[in-house]
Amino acid sequence: VSMSDNERIRNLQNQLRNMLRFYNLFKIMSDSYIIEFFTNNHWETLPEKWRHALDGLKPTEVARLLLQHENPDNGYPKVWPLSLLAFKKTSEVLTNLRNHHNLSSFFISCIQLDEYTGVVLQNKNLDSVFRRHVNPKKQHEISILSGVISKSFSKGKCTRVIDIGSGQGHLSRVLALQHTLPVSAVDNVQSHIKAAEKYDKEATKQLSKAKVGIGFPKLGEFINLRNVAGILLKNVNPSSFISTMHKQHKNTLIPPQHYVHSLPCIGCPQETMKKLKTDIYNANGNEYQEKERYLLTGLHACGDLSATMVKMFVECEEVTSVVSVACCYMKITTDFEVSHCGVGGKDTYRYPLSDFLKSISGHELPYKSREASCHAIEDYKLRLKENTDHLKMHCYRAALETLIRETHPNLIRPGVQTVKKAYTLPFSQYVELAFNKLNLNHPEIHSPVSVSHIESMLSRWHQVVTYYTLTIMVAQVVEMIILLDRVLYVEENGFECELDAIFEPTLSPRCFSITAHK
Repeated sequence: VSMSDNERIRNLQNQLRNMLRFYNLFKIMSDSYIIEFFTNNHWETLPEKWRHALDGLKPTEVARLLLQHENPDNGYPKVWPLSLLAFKKTSEVLTNLRNHHNLSSFFISCIQLDEYTGVVLQNKNLDSVFRRHVNPKKQHEISILSGVISKSFSKGKCTRVIDIGSGQGHLSRVLALQHTLPVSAVDNVQSHIKAAEKYDKEATKQLSKAKVGIGFPKLGEFINLRNVAGILLKNVNPSSFISTMHKQHKNTLIPPQHYVHSLPCIGCPQETMKKLKTDIYNANGNEYQEKERYLLTGLHACGDLSATMVKMFVECEEVTSVVSVACCYMKITTDFEVSHCGVGGKDTYRYPLSDFLKSISGHELPYKSREASCHAIEDYKLRLKENTDHLKMHCYRAALETLIRETHPNLIRPGVQTVKKAYTLPFSQYVELAFNKLNLNHPEIHSPVSVSHIESMLSRWHQVVTYYTLTIMVAQVVEMIILLDRVLYVEENGFECELDAIFEPTLSPRCFSITAHK
């Protein structure tokens, strides 16, 4: 390992160490449920000087004072304690990468934004055939990620892209038909595969009619895209998966094929691979011999799946590049869950991956902190600036939780089906609708005591908003811990790895890509 590699690893270790220190100081916030704001007295858990400084802030002031990275234009309305100022600055520094979107002017020019609303209208980088069935957010993601993958494909001297968790094939379709890359699309939902096949046919038919189409192949060349259905489990044996891909795609000159195979969750990897090969060979004939170089990718591959892709890159010789965009961190299997909760078996967890983080005490990230790290801080900042009534919703739900606990003490944090535009309703009507959805008897809320109690809670909605803002400032550091752990794991195994914010986070909050090559 060269000195520069050692320096990169030490830098990553220092970043992770600082992030964990910050998280462990303030995890009481990110581990808390906002709906328990009143039942658990969340506001009182803040330092007294913090409460004094933050109490009474309007949402617009919360956005300006807590979430604006520059010093507030009009200064602070009160003298803030140094600990609160340090909290704000540290959260900003530790998540600074989030604000450095790796968007070239080429990609930005492809995005047309409404001057007033900031809503994406169209993506000029995608032909209209690829915009069908795709919402503006996904258009933004696909247009950028497909370019990143295309460059990585060349850099890694790859022969095939494997799109894991491909859904209805929107990314795979662009990679195959616009970037002309050989693509295998893998998903575990058969209905997704059927939809992908349908959309593939629509796209090839429409493109074949076009007399002029820069970068588009002729109809007879629409052979790159294959959709494969398979059950992708968090601890699938990497060699088994690669073996499946080898055999399924032995001939790149055939139309899209669809292959369903269940990859076992546990068991001896060698036996798993042997059985898998036997099944495939019996179904398809002779063994595939040619060496392939795979690029693994996944656009918001859920939970353990993104971490598994990173492990496959490290452990499988055939995987020479990986471009991973993760999401749903709360669905990751952690070492704590494996060792204390009986989830899975040895080495089946996907956090932490790096040896360094495994060796540090206090690296545990509970479910709630991981769930909070998936919230969209940029979107919430916009809501704060707009100061909409929608911000009162957290207070409504927290007050409702109090009433539920008072009448049904054993019912804790029940899932309440969404009440449409609840913030526009009188609170009494919201309570009635919510209790109906829970099939509970309505509480007495019209007595003078109850009315006073409820009004007292609802009057504190600004405090609820401020506290929630603090929680997501901690939670965004949790996301960085999870992702940098994966980057360090790759670096520990001798490969350079990059973490970049490639999407505009106001459009796509899970904006980070992990990229590595051999």
